[in-house]
Amino acid sequence: MLRRLSATVTVTAVTLLTLAPAGIAHAQFPSATNGSYVYVNTTATNPEIDIVHSDGTSSQVLNAGASGIVYNGVDLDSTFTKLVYEIYDASTPSLSGVYTENVDGTSNTKVSSDNYNQGSAKWSADGTKLYVITANGLDLMNADGTNRSTIYTNTTTAEIHSVEVNPNGTTLAFSTFDTTGNTGSISTMTVTGGSITNVFTSAFGVDVDTNDWSPDGTTILFGDITSASSDGGHEYSVLANGTNKTTLLTNAAGPVAAGYSPDGTELIVIQGPAGGPYTLFTANADGTNLVASPVTNEAINGLDWAGTVLGAATTVPAPVAAASTTPSTTPGLPNAGKLRTSLPIALGLLGLVAAASIESARRLRRQA
Repeated sequence: MLRRLSATVTVTAVTLLTLAPAGIAHAQFPSATNGSYVYVNTTATNPEIDIVHSDGTSSQVLNAGASGIVYNGVDLDSTFTKLVYEIYDASTPSLSGVYTENVDGTSNTKVSSDNYNQGSAKWSADGTKLYVITANGLDLMNADGTNRSTIYTNTTTAEIHSVEVNPNGTTLAFSTFDTTGNTGSISTMTVTGGSITNVFTSAFGVDVDTNDWSPDGTTILFGDITSASSDGGHEYSVLANGTNKTTLLTNAAGPVAAGYSPDGTELIVIQGPAGGPYTLFTANADGTNLVASPVTNEAINGLDWAGTVLGAATTVPAPVAAASTTPSTTPGLPNAGKLRTSLPIALGLLGLVAAASIESARRLRRQA
């Protein structure tokens, strides 16, 4: 099944996210058998969640937002029937929160009142729970917002930026940023929190973000970007045990992020110059044979790849504040304190470049 890639980029005043998959090269963009994309389109007058077939046809508006709303990514469950996304609205906090929805646009439900402009939500492998990045760390809750607890708590120097759920349902991969060491780290832990294992730590001034798991659950995709803009960004694959780190893609102009296709044969890639605009591509699983997408000139803030062609979507109004659960502030399992890794700022995937640039890049990578 498709695992989301997480990357965020800030275009104009909006922060964006992107997901990507890996795979074998195809003559067209990409293989029509790989279904449809669901993504946040911030190019429209107001942000919206769109569905487009992976061959570039049949674009449909699934969820139309309102001015001032930021959709922090979108994530499909493993059955490709439900999605989750987080809204941030600084002017109307009552609209902010985590929402779930059917892929046909029905049953739009607010399940939490999170109000964090860097937040994002991901489904558990079995679709019964949600992971939510907060200003304090990472929370786990039931899909209806109940039974919420914190499974990772940020430290004074390490802050979580992205998280990806292994398709096997046992492990999380996540990135953190170390403000003291100015380094980024990729780590893993069980899906309920607890002991943390470091997978990769970047060099000084380099930020990283987790983007995706391979469908077989053995490999993690992650991206980086350095504080020196001339160095651009890179996308890597690495085994979950930290070995066999391989450079898949290099974008000299700025951020790059990727994620696996549902069948694991392709990558969907987003890249562009620092600050955008960004372009979608597909590529082989090893990063070769980049093919431009027919989806162009759209600022993408969150992307997921469904393993089936999704039917016509129903346009629905912007989410309306509804009864919701209040996020728990009670710490859950300890975060095992020290992540022996650090990261520079995220996604913009940047290390210590100008704050604006860094944020931009980090978002491009994130989740998320």
